[in-house]
Amino acid sequence: MSKASTVEHRERPLELAEAYGAYPQLWAQRPHWPEALSDDLNLNCSHCRMTKVAESRQASLSVWPRRDWGPFLNSVKCCAHQPHWPNFLIGAAIESSAGEAAILIENLLIRSQLFVWGARPSRERRLAEARSGQCGYGRAAALACPLLSSSGQCSVWQFRPGTCVTYVCQSARGAQGLSAWREYELKLVAWESELAHQLAWQLGYTNDDLAMKLTFTEARDFYLKCHGLLSSGWRPEFEVV
Repeated sequence: MSKASTVEHRERPLELAEAYGAYPQLWAQRPHWPEALSDDLNLNCSHCRMTKVAESRQASLSVWPRRDWGPFLNSVKCCAHQPHWPNFLIGAAIESSAGEAAILIENLLIRSQLFVWGARPSRERRLAEARSGQCGYGRAAALACPLLSSSGQCSVWQFRPGTCVTYVCQSARGAQGLSAWREYELKLVAWESELAHQLAWQLGYTNDDLAMKLTFTEARDFYLKCHGLLSSGWRPEFEVV
């Protein structure tokens, strides 16, 4: 019999942060997290338990089971990779950001591969993350998300992509709960991808254009158009499965 989860059950769990606040018409269409996992939303990133799992065997077992081995660097925590970012969320972040956040977004786009559907990390970045693997996740400052602010906070929290929205380091339902979060992650990321593709088609691109790389200026302007189309109330032509 596996060890019970060390996540505490709460009567009133915190709400999952809303990553689509700019598009109220999408709230009913997007996949929602399983309510049975609502206890997991109490995990407090400002007091990350994953930074302490190497202090002793007892500390390690106090966070079990967990998604990654750790320990996480306090300056990185679980923001230890650069996610694929769909076009509409990039546009929303560009329009809404100023100061340090705007600079971080621009730097990320300059260093990324840019397509009509969104941005993905450079080949070098993807290889470095693959070499780090699960055991190295959260343990390398060089692989911290480029969108982390100087204070260690996500600079695009409201517009972070599905892989970030669904990351839970441990679950009140143990390994079964972690598997459920992984399944939800796949659903949400697939939904975001389909939405990003429909936006590209709606704005004049075809399937033949999906592999075409954009310049920074082309990508920035197009991502803003995607955000603008959704902000106007446009709805995608698909339903959540």
